[in-house]
Amino acid sequence: MTMSTIIEIILWALIAAGVVLGAKNGFIHMAAKPVKLVLALILAFSFSAAVAEELIIPMIEQPIANYIYDLLVKNCPDLNIETIANDLPLILKLAATMYGINIEEIVAENAGRDIIAEITATLAEPVINIVSVVVSFVVIFVVSTILIAIVIKVLDLIFSEGIFGVINKILGGAAGAVLSLAIAWAVAFLAELIFHIKADGKETLGILYDFFNTYNPIDLLLSIQ
Repeated sequence: MTMSTIIEIILWALIAAGVVLGAKNGFIHMAAKPVKLVLALILAFSFSAAVAEELIIPMIEQPIANYIYDLLVKNCPDLNIETIANDLPLILKLAATMYGINIEEIVAENAGRDIIAEITATLAEPVINIVSVVVSFVVIFVVSTILIAIVIKVLDLIFSEGIFGVINKILGGAAGAVLSLAIAWAVAFLAELIFHIKADGKETLGILYDFFNTYNPIDLLLSIQ
């Protein structure tokens, strides 16, 4: 048995396995993970800013301002224009950079005053904004993932019996076929790269193997003008 024949058998086996598993699991089950991820990300990106402003910021605003002040007092009590570059904590430097705040100007303008209090007042808002958006994004993503998973589970139960179950399995088989075709295409492309199997022009190496290597993804991308 030649290498091309072995690869051809593997390609057909991949596609057959994809169709069988897709039909067995059903379309809803197959689509659950990507749909859940995409919807959760969309919801998190869409509502994280609003949730942060309405719910998270009021809860963390004062604690974070106090934390920044205590952090500065503890780590750089003698903060001045000469020491600020080395002594200021990294998270505060990042917050200042992201929001275009020049800390050295603040220190210079407030010489003789409570510099730590002034820096805290200036940097508290950007730090709070960053933390609140991150927290709200994570919370929305986790909650959305759980709720969407519940909805998908209910739909999977509904579409597991009767005519809906048949449709679900047919669509699952079709989706499995498409996915397995993509995987088989990648396998054929890698096999060509590794084994350099070529037809002599008089015979085929296999229906699938010939097709995938005639229309391999690299050639298709390079042919785009």
